[in-house]
Amino acid sequence: MRALRLTRSYNATLLAMRWLLPALLFVTPARAQDAAPSWREIKIVVGAGAGGGYDIYARLVARHFGRFLPGSPRIIVVNMPGANGMTAAAYMTVNAKKDGSELMLSTQPLILAQLFSNAGVRFDLRQFRWIGNMSGSNTVTIVRTDSGITQFEDTRKREIAIGSASPGSLGGMYPLLMNNVLGTQFKVVNGYASGEAIDLALERGEVQGRSGVSWSTMKSLRMDWLNSRVMNLLVQVGLQKSPDLPDTPLLLDLAKNEEDRAIIRVFSSLNAFTRPILGPPGIPPAATEILRRGFDKMLHDAEFLQNANEMGLEIDPMIGEDVEAAASALLASPEAVVSRAKAAIEP
Repeated sequence: MRALRLTRSYNATLLAMRWLLPALLFVTPARAQDAAPSWREIKIVVGAGAGGGYDIYARLVARHFGRFLPGSPRIIVVNMPGANGMTAAAYMTVNAKKDGSELMLSTQPLILAQLFSNAGVRFDLRQFRWIGNMSGSNTVTIVRTDSGITQFEDTRKREIAIGSASPGSLGGMYPLLMNNVLGTQFKVVNGYASGEAIDLALERGEVQGRSGVSWSTMKSLRMDWLNSRVMNLLVQVGLQKSPDLPDTPLLLDLAKNEEDRAIIRVFSSLNAFTRPILGPPGIPPAATEILRRGFDKMLHDAEFLQNANEMGLEIDPMIGEDVEAAASALLASPEAVVSRAKAAIEP
């Protein structure tokens, strides 16, 4: 009887293992892969052209990020300009690998395209994996000194031409925002291929100003303009003044009432997305965690910071979890505020 019971028990065990083993074979490799991702190469897709601020930051990351990731992968940069970053975001959603080996350095106005439900939006940034933000730099508006514009108040009295890449860029939106909300008289000239092209137009006198340019980019690439007083700083956009621009007016402070302030605050909140790195939807949680913590370590690394300082690049780290929360909060803005903000950047 005992032998019979043992046989039955043994047979039951075999039967259970027969059903359990395929499940174990299915689950175990997936868990192992999820727990310890490693990459030979990581591609950073930049939603802007070569030579500008976004590209410069991406190439700084490419020099250092691999040191802080398993296997020390090679980091390459691929420029994918178009539609103010929407082309790159659509690529990341549809075509990019979802294992953490393809990341994106997003353009700052990209989140506004989704917030305003612009045509051509084929992505949802709430589903992306935000790895971190390198800089929370304010943006500034500059004008040629010989334009006769010396302070913000002057822009309400006379028209001045502002160079812009497209209506959806910060350089195209901010002058219209100031026109519609604060009564300025900026004339936006769209169609320049890049920030570099706008700067050349400024030097030639084709336009008299440029708006929506990151202050960190100005400091790294065009500080000679300010030191030689070829250009004047008119206004800065952010939630608070940049510490090294105490005398430049903050756009938020120029609002005439609370309704205008709410509109301007939408655009001033974009600092959380000045130089962000993010991955497409579908990256496993373990890979996201490794990328985030490696990115955090890089942003505090002495060698990285020295290299950034040598290039004149501002580093003001923001962890991925905080950037993700900021994106969710902005995309959840009240419909009435969103509607007014969208109307404020229409011609």
